[in-house]
Amino acid sequence: ACNTATCVTHRLADFLSRSGGMAKNNFVPTNVGSKAF
Repeated sequence: ACNTATCVTHRLADFLSRSGGMAKNNFVPTNVGSKAF
C-alpha cells in the first residue's frame, strides 16, 4: 500500500494520465501536489 502524500499523488497522476491524456497536461504533481492535497 501507499500511504505517503507524495506517493499517493504520483500514483493518482499516473492513473489520470493513463485514463485521459489531457489530465496529464493539467496536473503537475511536482508543483501542485503538496498544495492540492
